[in-house]
Amino acid sequence: MNGDEGQVRETTGERTSGPPPGPVTPSTSQRVLPTSTAGVVLIATAVLLAVVAVVAAQVWQVGQPPLPGRIENSPLTGFIAGPLELLAALAALGTVGSLLAAAWGYRRPARGQAWKLTDREYAVLGQARRWALLWAISAIVLIPVNAADTNGVPLGYLAGSLGDFLASTQTSQAWLLTAAVALAVALGCWLSTTWRWTIGMVVLAVLASLPTVVTAQVSVGAGHDLATDGAIFFTLAVTLWFGAVWATPATARSIGAAAAQRRTLRIGAVAVGVAIIARLGIGAFEMAGQSLLDWGYGIGLIASMIILVLLAVRLVLRWRRVSGSSAAVDGRLLIGNAVDLSLVVVFLGVQTALLRLVPPRFLVRQTPTENYLGYNLPDPPRVTEALLPGRPNLLLLITSATMIGLYLWGVLRLHRNGDRWPISRTICWIVGWLLVVILIGSRMWTYSSATFSWHMVVHMTLNMGAPALLVLGGPLTLVLRTTQRHGAGAAVGLHDVVSTVLNWRLVQFLLHPILVWVFFVGSLYVLYFSPLFGIAMRYHWAHQLMAVHFLIIGYLFYWLVIGVDRPPRSLPHIAKLGYIFAAMPFHAFFAVAVLSGGAIIGENFYVSLDLPWLTDLAAQQRAGGQVTWATGEIPLFIVIIALVAQWFAQDQREARRKDRAADSGHDDSLAAYNEMLAALAARDRAQQDQERTRVDHDRASGGGAS
Repeated sequence: MNGDEGQVRETTGERTSGPPPGPVTPSTSQRVLPTSTAGVVLIATAVLLAVVAVVAAQVWQVGQPPLPGRIENSPLTGFIAGPLELLAALAALGTVGSLLAAAWGYRRPARGQAWKLTDREYAVLGQARRWALLWAISAIVLIPVNAADTNGVPLGYLAGSLGDFLASTQTSQAWLLTAAVALAVALGCWLSTTWRWTIGMVVLAVLASLPTVVTAQVSVGAGHDLATDGAIFFTLAVTLWFGAVWATPATARSIGAAAAQRRTLRIGAVAVGVAIIARLGIGAFEMAGQSLLDWGYGIGLIASMIILVLLAVRLVLRWRRVSGSSAAVDGRLLIGNAVDLSLVVVFLGVQTALLRLVPPRFLVRQTPTENYLGYNLPDPPRVTEALLPGRPNLLLLITSATMIGLYLWGVLRLHRNGDRWPISRTICWIVGWLLVVILIGSRMWTYSSATFSWHMVVHMTLNMGAPALLVLGGPLTLVLRTTQRHGAGAAVGLHDVVSTVLNWRLVQFLLHPILVWVFFVGSLYVLYFSPLFGIAMRYHWAHQLMAVHFLIIGYLFYWLVIGVDRPPRSLPHIAKLGYIFAAMPFHAFFAVAVLSGGAIIGENFYVSLDLPWLTDLAAQQRAGGQVTWATGEIPLFIVIIALVAQWFAQDQREARRKDRAADSGHDDSLAAYNEMLAALAARDRAQQDQERTRVDHDRASGGGAS
């Protein structure tokens, strides 16, 4: 690829490796998740231990004094909810693991052939479909059971008023969302015919594990903002790690035992550190300074940490042996994988048991501000202190550091291969993420959750400022140039995922310029001029989702306009200019509406915070409207300047290309012009010949008549 053009093409900057010898694709009659008798016994024993842990936790909790407001709590509800939650967790593991087995075990088709699924993938997807259906059924049953358990009432209380309980219980709403996603995954497994859909379902199934986690125990009490972010990283890490362990035997049948184990170990090597650190942080939050040994909850935390450490030790031992592993799926692989999977099942049992126990954090009194935000704000914000360190947004802070680190690693790898990468792109990428770090690591983020003016400073900059720099970094181009495109018959890799997903019709539809424009402009109106804003601000996870949404939709909009990576649907420069001008009035109208609006946006939420210094909500909204005006229009003008500069640079490159072609005697434009003149001359000669023939014929006819 020409480094100046920065277009994402599958044939650019890639190293092609030939297809390695591998096993023949098995038919549907073969077992897609092979194991041994000893392995079955180990896993069955682990399931039994997990159930015992859940029941024992519920028995222990029944003997404890009930929480205030839960006097009518029925122990039977807890004994029903616990096993159902464990069943849902195991079904989620089976779904993600089976989908990973289908995705990882796929071999790249020959050039020109469609990425159709083979019999092996269909068989594995059939297993994923059954697990997803079990997951969905468990979640559906848990909707009313969880509503009764969370509110501390018998199941009979829900008769005729399930809607009211569901509307007031976010954990039940999370199970409803989980059930819907699990059903969608099951339907996708049934309808899928291509590898692209398998990749999409993997992402969907992994994300479906988050709703019930971020609305559980980590969402309550002082510090729940940090605990919720930690729970997000923890859940993503263990979901991918445990799913990879599940998928190893099936993947090994397709790409070989050594290759399958290496993929699992790479994920495990990253996930184990994230999981242990996050679990320690979440545990410290939940214990609220109490002794671990004095609480049943603390005993459960110790058990979960022991299992994680054992899995980490197993990971190190297998890492040392994998280099000498054979390509065949042998008994040693099956037994080793069964041991790991058994530890995973027991860990899920302990985690489910912890949901049956009341953590010490629940007994600590909290202020209204801590209830909503996770921290107190005794003093009003000051503009002079806006850039000082504040309450960090852990999710975006770690994400920013990871994105910078991965990008620099890619640039270094490219340079080691003797390739060149423009320094300007690296600077834009780093500065863009540093801007995010400044926003979410300073007091601007601290007060953005409590004041509308600072909220608009942070979120409009995430939407309008940082993405304009990030798209100039060309991350997709860097990924394609630093990864290999394997030959036909080889196992798929990251290069295949990126290039294939970009050509997926679903992605092309989602990235259609009109759809992106509607989301970019319409999100502001839908969020802030509806009750959605006030509802979302009450929950840390929803506030984070809002921030991530603005960052992503801003990135997509600017990608279509000034992005270095070529999008699935490219626009000519004149259309890009109109694209920006079409968005500018709507941002101005939104700012004016905020400034002049009579109703206070999110009034009930801000009143609920009960902050003594937050009294003039109308002034806050006017300040937020002014911020919206500045942060909405100024970045768009800067983007217009960047677009015109790109337009001019492209014209200059085209002019230089034509000059080089003319100097070498291969001027395309001159050749085209000469061809046009030749065609016109040939047409004139043809017309003259026709005219001459007609005249000769008229003369001959006249002479015969006389």
